[in-house]
Amino acid sequence: MVMKILGIDYGTKRIGLALSNESQTVAFPQEVIPADGGAVGKVIKICLAEKVSKIVIGESKNYVGGFNLVHAQALKFVDQLKKQFSVEIIWQPEFFSTIEATRLIDKDKETDARAAAIILQSYLDRYV
Repeated sequence: MVMKILGIDYGTKRIGLALSNESQTVAFPQEVIPADGGAVGKVIKICLAEKVSKIVIGESKNYVGGFNLVHAQALKFVDQLKKQFSVEIIWQPEFFSTIEATRLIDKDKETDARAAAIILQSYLDRYV
């Protein structure tokens, strides 16, 4: 059975989500959820409903290549996710995905989902 991959653009206020198609060749923006106490449960619910076999999350770094404060929060999010759900989680380097997501369409409520699709598509193009 072919399964989908979930892409995550983690932010301290919002989390952008994207899904691949079943052939794992194209990423589509899915939705934006609040980065709150219910985020892990929402991600698990989507993974189950969409038959997700793998999660790709953007690895956020600062301008000199070191991990930033967003990455520290993302690590905590991933730890909580791993405790509640068994799925492969891969860190994908990402630089300026949110800026790229606003290049053609101004920032709006779906920007973070588009950024997640950019992160996921980068992974799909390289590894799938």
